[in-house]
Amino acid sequence: MKNKISIFSIVCLLLLTSFSPVFAKVEEPPIKSIPELHEYIISNYKEQLQIRDDGKLDVSEIDIPNVDASLLNEYKDVIDSVNKTVDLGVVKYDNNYEVDLIPEEERIIPEAKEESSPDFSMLKDPDEPLSFPLVNKVNENVDALKMMEANLRKAAILNPKINPWLETAIQFALRVRPNGEWDYKVAIGWNKTRTVIVSGKKYYIDGEDIGNIHYGYVGRYLFDGTTLLKAGGVVQRLQGRSKPEWFATYYDDPKDYAAVSRGINWYNSGIFK
Repeated sequence: MKNKISIFSIVCLLLLTSFSPVFAKVEEPPIKSIPELHEYIISNYKEQLQIRDDGKLDVSEIDIPNVDASLLNEYKDVIDSVNKTVDLGVVKYDNNYEVDLIPEEERIIPEAKEESSPDFSMLKDPDEPLSFPLVNKVNENVDALKMMEANLRKAAILNPKINPWLETAIQFALRVRPNGEWDYKVAIGWNKTRTVIVSGKKYYIDGEDIGNIHYGYVGRYLFDGTTLLKAGGVVQRLQGRSKPEWFATYYDDPKDYAAVSRGINWYNSGIFK
């Protein structure tokens, strides 16, 4: 009898010690995409969001239990990309933290700077024209367009109305427009000659041609060569400088046409001629 009681007591004790009260557990709803997560955060964790004075969204304080950590990190990476497009003046956050495109007419693009910075050109010899780092410029600006497009592609995750290629093309057009940030004709001076070194070979090129070569090379990342050449002719006509006899060059100045073609061919072949 004692053995039976002892065994019974042990079984009861084991049952009692194995019991633990079950408390209601707060679980987040299944969230499988970044747009879903963004909407959920806006609806339930808005107090953890902050738009800084520079217009960027701060999500550093976001902490959501039971949400996949990799998805949350991916979300923060997307917000970082959107913030970079805020820097470009392409998008902004509205009062409800949604991503909105800024109308093209409201965008502010830095204008061309005069060739005064030592980073822009360097005097090597009193009898030698100032040098211009054309190779660095075209590579830097193509990389800038690639980065813009990559960031816009991520921004489009939160706003499908964003067309990454189109918005990048607009950024290119705004920068190469007359007096734009990448208008090296103005920055250097149309008739001022500069020393350009490509693949160890020295060239003497005026500011007008440098600007057109840059336009052809960098623009080729986004457009085919024919489109770039035709656009050059359109600009000439809009500025009232086109001539009927220029029909073979899409009514662009043959000198400009040749320089733009030089940039396009350089991009296509990797060889500067």
